[in-house]
Amino acid sequence: MNPENQAYILRRLVLLVPLLLGLTLVVFGLIHLAPGDPAAAFVSQSTLDPAVIAQVHKNLGLDQPLPIQYAIWLGHVVRLDFGTAYTFNQAPVIDLIAQRLPATVVLQVVALILSLGVAVPLGVASARRQYSVLDN
Repeated sequence: MNPENQAYILRRLVLLVPLLLGLTLVVFGLIHLAPGDPAAAFVSQSTLDPAVIAQVHKNLGLDQPLPIQYAIWLGHVVRLDFGTAYTFNQAPVIDLIAQRLPATVVLQVVALILSLGVAVPLGVASARRQYSVLDN
């Protein structure tokens, strides 16, 4: 590999870091812009006691400043620790993702095959009949 290619690859890898950090900031921001209080959703409707909600805020780290919450959240994401799903019997989120991953992969493969099955023949037809209705 020549030095120009190595420099290009290195430059792209270095630019990947701020891109990923920016992406995580956007995702974190969107999570926090969601309506409602996560602690109130976690606590049952019959026990909407402010003390209980304050304790849940403390347990979830929602009482911390946003930069601290972001750092904690980013640490969990890097370790693939997505927490527990409170609506699925306290199951770990990573287990729920793994459970649904095979169906997702099958769906993506079928979608790819279908899209290639349509795109390739249309591309060939467009190339064979240049400047025709198919090509426009």
